[in-house]
Amino acid sequence: MKIIRTSSLLILMPFACFLLVACTGQPETGQGQKIAEDFLAGIKQGKSPELWEATSSEFKSLMGKDQFLVFVKSSPMLKEVLTFKKEEKSLEGNTWYLYSFASPKSDKLVKVFIGKDKQEWLVQGMKIE
Repeated sequence: MKIIRTSSLLILMPFACFLLVACTGQPETGQGQKIAEDFLAGIKQGKSPELWEATSSEFKSLMGKDQFLVFVKSSPMLKEVLTFKKEEKSLEGNTWYLYSFASPKSDKLVKVFIGKDKQEWLVQGMKIE
């Protein structure tokens, strides 16, 4: 049996840490928040039809395109300036992340769910509560 030298461990440890993080499937720091912010910005810019097309298959099965367009149109809060409040990880691990945004005009929060779909982080759902 060969003994691994300390210098070899110093080289292998960063690689091992990278693999551990990569295998958990977590989005890169800030990536999920940026996806959620870009999604909300697109709604404000009137790009809702295109945004729906870029959501996950789960989002599309939960909220059809017409339903999404009606939801956006009937939710004036989505046109307001929203500020990021917090990120929450799913209890099941790294399956999805929830990003909450607030408006100074309302006590409600806009919540955007981000999850992996076909190896890509996409919007999986949203709600206002």
